[in-house]
Amino acid sequence: MIDFIAGIVASDGHLDKDSKRIRIISKNKIFLEEIISPILKEITHKNVKIYSDISGFGKVRYVLSINEKNLWNILVEKYNIPPGKKADRIKPPHHLSFEEQIEYVKGWFAGEGSPSRDVHKKHGKVYTFPQVEIWIKNESMIFWIHDILRQIGIFSTVFYSKKKKQWLLLIRRKESLNIFKEKIDFLHPIKAKKFENLLRYPRISTS
Repeated sequence: MIDFIAGIVASDGHLDKDSKRIRIISKNKIFLEEIISPILKEITHKNVKIYSDISGFGKVRYVLSINEKNLWNILVEKYNIPPGKKADRIKPPHHLSFEEQIEYVKGWFAGEGSPSRDVHKKHGKVYTFPQVEIWIKNESMIFWIHDILRQIGIFSTVFYSKKKKQWLLLIRRKESLNIFKEKIDFLHPIKAKKFENLLRYPRISTS
């Protein structure tokens, strides 16, 4: 599961520059306590610390923190995760097996991915369809994920937002969403439940 943790750190984490501390940030405390913490304990045989924090937008978030030199080095060297600010600098990992790449992508979607609805109007009615989206600042990273998804049969489209200065990857096709559910999914309790509900009730129209 180290590949999954690497994806989480790459998307929603931070490697300290001046120490070997690894941080993972989430708005959901249960995700950190019940999913991430047990995996890290199994990998490192160390306890982790989880504390609350206030984001720059004034919202409560939770931070998981662990000081682990070996894992820190692996995340930097094998997975190309740069210490310090990384959003614009992160690059795809090298020399991973295809199975490791899939687990790494699962971490990205658990961290930054979102199940949502595509809403549009037609003939006076509003239609909504399920979709999966992920925003990433780094171009090479989002197209790398796009290619991994393609290799397992998931069709996705990529757009660039000049306003946000980020890249957006969208999965909308029904068959691709079903494959995503089977092979990637969201290893995040709230996102997983929302995605399951969206697939169960895929279309709603209102006058």
